[in-house]
Amino acid sequence: MPHGRGRARVRVKGPRSFSALSAFSAVKKERAKVRVKRRGPTAAVALVITLILISVITFMAITFLVVSRAQKGAVSTTTDQTTAKLAADAGFERAKAELLAPILAFTNPAGYDLRVSTNYVNPAGFIISGVAYTSFTNASYNYPNGQSLTGKDALQNLANLLYDPRPPVFVTNRLFPNSNEFRFYLDLNRNGRYDTNGLLPVINPNGGFYDTNGNFISAISPGNTASNFFVGDPEWIGGLEKAHSPHSATNRFLYRHAYIAIPAKLHPQPGQGTVQTAVGRFSAQPGRRDL
Repeated sequence: MPHGRGRARVRVKGPRSFSALSAFSAVKKERAKVRVKRRGPTAAVALVITLILISVITFMAITFLVVSRAQKGAVSTTTDQTTAKLAADAGFERAKAELLAPILAFTNPAGYDLRVSTNYVNPAGFIISGVAYTSFTNASYNYPNGQSLTGKDALQNLANLLYDPRPPVFVTNRLFPNSNEFRFYLDLNRNGRYDTNGLLPVINPNGGFYDTNGNFISAISPGNTASNFFVGDPEWIGGLEKAHSPHSATNRFLYRHAYIAIPAKLHPQPGQGTVQTAVGRFSAQPGRRDL
């Protein structure tokens, strides 16, 4: 059977009266023989090479995924560490500025005292009407009657957070199911409650108060009660992604920091003053354990 241009030509011998179906069957059989003859060691080698290439590509793809995931984890860890370090540095610099302000204002190198970080809230409570409703000074998580904010007022309060903001970080106590504790302060003395900062009435040994002349009184008398500025627990100050803009969906809190400045030593030498202050700094990121 001669070959030409990859096609098989069949020469049929015998009488000319054979049917067309017999001729077609003969051609089909001859072509099948040609295909069988063409399949040899080359086809097996090609199959083996294909399997090897598929195995190599699969291995490289899996390796790439594993390496990419490991690199992503390393980048995330480095980013968190850098953010925490910058938060601690921000608290440290803020503490130094708070200590230097009264010293420079009154030109008194000893004009400093125990100081902690404080965030801003409206002491009168959240105002629900008027121009002040959207003011950045209208930041409080409670109404004037002490009740917690709800609905659109709670959302507006989050949009007003700009000046030394108090981030909304709530902690669930596993000892009390379904409890949400608003941890806006650092409980350094571990007494389980918030010790208030700021101007407060002075309490006498009997549990009452003092009037402006120093006499004991049993209850607070408006305008006639002695008060003082007290230092309580350090309060967390939030750090926004864009510090010049208020909190929003596109301007999230990246971290929060707190500090306490404790006078360590004050021993003026003749003709020279020496002041040393210990500053503790703390930083944390929203949703993470306090560092």
